[in-house]
Formats: sequence, structure tokens, C-alpha cells
Amino acid sequence: MLRTLIKRIALLSLCLVSAELANQTLNAASADANPDVPAHQKRETELRLGLTEEGFNILFNRWCAHLEASRRTDSYFDVFEGEQFLFRRQEPRAKLRIQTRDKELVAQKSWVIESHTTQSSGFLWSATTRTAASEKHPLGGKTHARLSSTLQLLDDATQNVAKPDGLTAQLQMLWSVQSWPAHADFDDGTRHLRGPLVPAAVVSKERWLIPVTLPDGRTGQLQLGRDYDELTADRSVSFELELELKNTSVADEQATLTTVSRFLLLQGLRPQNTTSQKTNDFFRTLENLYSQAGDSLVNPSSL
Repeated sequence: MLRTLIKRIALLSLCLVSAELANQTLNAASADANPDVPAHQKRETELRLGLTEEGFNILFNRWCAHLEASRRTDSYFDVFEGEQFLFRRQEPRAKLRIQTRDKELVAQKSWVIESHTTQSSGFLWSATTRTAASEKHPLGGKTHARLSSTLQLLDDATQNVAKPDGLTAQLQMLWSVQSWPAHADFDDGTRHLRGPLVPAAVVSKERWLIPVTLPDGRTGQLQLGRDYDELTADRSVSFELELELKNTSVADEQATLTTVSRFLLLQGLRPQNTTSQKTNDFFRTLENLYSQAGDSLVNPSSL
């Protein structure tokens, strides 16, 4: 009993230190960030259409079978409390992630301003307008090393190789010193969430570009996507189609959806080849892990 009490006190101390460091450093500059490159901010509207595997194959075989995909890995972070991630599950939704690209890492905060669904030619699209702030980090730096260590810990835990005591506390401490770009809406909107950050999902993404003529005559790029959950044994997969619009009006959005939906019909895609929800919820994997962690999960507010 004494050993158990000592271990819980040690883990509690670790979590409290991690939480304090996370609150102090969420907006600070990190050791491997480039101080000469300010955070880049943008506002955009994302039009998204969920696809079944059959729908993905229709467009892939027609447009992308002989094209090289762009690839990246997105590592998401969140505050975990109870049995859920708070950024993802509470409105308005905030998103915190690090994108691993070929030549660099990109740390990003984004904040949803407005989202809705709309129908066009039988297709049910989701439209999300968000602002985002990004900050670049070099490959091979400390952020990259933290990602590698995190993936190894989570891979072992989710594949039942090993679930070390204090897994969550280790992850909290590991990421308490990470910096993130400043984003006023995000920072103000999540200020009440005082828990330390933990990894929320690790998703590999493949993207192929399909050219489409937009209502104003410009050529837009539809992004055909295939996403994999890196933390499940079968690498659960989800399919989607996206189009990003910048500084668009409601009328422009609707005109674009009309044009794109008609284009998709001509390519052989039908509403039954789409889905209103993502095939897999990649965040559920770690929500389940943290919920079942037992004494490996120490929440300071519960002790």
C-alpha cells in the first residue's frame, strides 16, 4: 500500500509540473523553431465530401491511378478529461496538430468560425470556415525527436506490447515544453482548459489533385484523400474529397458547390458513393487507451 501511495504521489507531481509547464509554454518559442520566421496565419473555407471506398475508387481510377500522391503525417494534440478530448468534442472546435512533411514540420493551431452542411445535386457537403496559425520546425530538431519518441510509446501501448506505469504522465511531460504559434481566438477560447496536452491521434494522409474549372473560370484543385490511423493494427482507413476556398462569400460557395457537384456526376460519382460521416473516428483509439489506462492515467483534478 505504501509503495502504491508513493507511486501515485510521484505521478501526481509529474502531472502537476507538466500542466504548469504546458500553460506557461503553449505560446512560447521553442528551442528548434526558427525565430526569424513569424507564425503564418490564414482564413479559409473547407468544403468536404465523405466518400465510401467505392466512391474513392471511382475517382481514383478515373483521375489518379497514374499520379504520385503527396504524403504527410498529422499528429494531433488535445486536453483529455473523463473519457473524451475537449478540443475535439466541445464547440466551437479547436484543432492542434503537427504536420510531418517531406522537408519540414509544421505546428498549427486552428479555430472553427462557422460550419454547416449543404446539399447540391444530391451530395451532402460540409462547409467549415476556420482561421489557422502555423509555425515551421526543422526535420531532425527537438520537435521531430519528440514525435518519434511519442509514436514508439503509443505504438507499444496500443499494440499491447507494453503499457508502462505513468504512460500518460510521460506523454504530458514530453510535450509540456513544445511551443505553438500564437492564435488569439484559439488561445482565448481554450484558456479555461487547464489540463496538460497529450497526443490525440496520429494519422497518415495521402492526397491526389483533381483539376476542376470553377465558376469564375479559374482552375481549382479537388483533393482526393485517403487517411490511415497509424495506431491501429489494421491501419483503419477513411476516404474524402476536399476543396479549399479563400475569402469566399455564401453565394460563391454555393456556386462552387453546384459546379463541382455536376462535375462529380459526370465522373460517375453518385450520392450513394458518399457518406455524411468519416468512416473511422481516429481519435477514438487514444480516447479508449487513456480511459482504460487505470493507474497509468493520473488526472490531478481527481486526486
